[in-house]
Amino acid sequence: MSAGRLVAAGAVLLVGSWLVVFAMVLRWIPPVLELALIAYGTSVVGLGLGLAGVALYARGRSTGGGR
Repeated sequence: MSAGRLVAAGAVLLVGSWLVVFAMVLRWIPPVLELALIAYGTSVVGLGLGLAGVALYARGRSTGGGR
């Protein structure tokens, strides 16, 4: 998977988990512990994917590999 796709996937996961938590706070969906834990896990995975994508991009730029 390319660096850009990793960053995009991470951003989608982060925004999606934020929206789920926001909806639970506003009580648009019922606040359930399991859903909150899933949203937290999704956020952590999204952050990890995004950081891995940025690191992959930076590594490619520093070695002259380009995209």
